[in-house]
Amino acid sequence: MPHPAAHHSFAHHDLSRMQLCGVDLDGAILRRADLSRSDLSRAHLRGAHLEHADLSGANLSDADMSGAYLRGANLTHAYLKGVNLEGADLRDADLTGVNLSGVDLSPQQQEIVAHFAI
Repeated sequence: MPHPAAHHSFAHHDLSRMQLCGVDLDGAILRRADLSRSDLSRAHLRGAHLEHADLSGANLSDADMSGAYLRGANLTHAYLKGVNLEGADLRDADLTGVNLSGVDLSPQQQEIVAHFAI
């Protein structure tokens, strides 16, 4: 049975500056959504579709983003302490100003983020 959020689409929605701490958005469609400066700490975003989403300045600490699709997402200056990015697609994501120290990245992810090191 699919996850309830898997069929919910928030594509192109303005969710900026929202308090979404601990929210369960596993499998949700958030393509091109504006989540800038939102608090998504401890959020469940497993397998969420965040292609080209704006997550700039968002608090994603301790979020589970395993298997999330972040291709082309704007993660500039996002707070990622303790985030789980296992299997997440980070191709073409903008990670400018993001500190990924302590985040377990696959060799492929390390190669993608290498030129964003702060």
